[in-house]
Order: sequence, then structure tokens, then C-alpha cells
Amino acid sequence: MAKRRSLTELRDLALEQEGRQREGPASAEAPAPASHPRAQDRNPAAKRNRWVQLNVFVPKAIRQELKIRALREGRDMSDIVAELLEVYLGE
Repeated sequence: MAKRRSLTELRDLALEQEGRQREGPASAEAPAPASHPRAQDRNPAAKRNRWVQLNVFVPKAIRQELKIRALREGRDMSDIVAELLEVYLGE
């Protein structure tokens, strides 16, 4: 049976494949992408387009794959999910 890996191990593996090193846990002072909800306070345009939290249940494997792909692409999971929902809703 294959060894189950933690999300940290999967992240490290994804970064290793990209040739990057792990920088450790993100700190509260790390700059957030402009489209990220935490950036609302710094970006007046983002304040008009308020983000809200949406809690949903998805299969564990889907969440892990989303997290890995987001890390590989250097994107936020929230941005990817919002983009997918916009396509689904036809916006």
C-alpha cells in the first residue's frame, strides 16, 4: 500500500519539482495578492468587490490536488475557486 502523505509533504514535493525550496509557514506580514480578501484594506477597488467566506465540503483528494496545483501556479486557492464558479455561473 502506498504511503499517505501530509499536505506539507505534498507541498514540499511540488516545490521540489519546481526547483524551489520551502520558505516555511506564511507569516501574517507576508504581502497578499491584490485579489486576495486580505488585500481589501489596501486596495480601494477591491473594497467595492467584497469577498465573503464560502464553506463547502469537497472530497479530500480534490482539495489536495487543488492545493498542489495552486502552489505550482503560485496562485491562491480562493482565486481559482472563484474563477471556476464564475465560469459555472456564466459570468
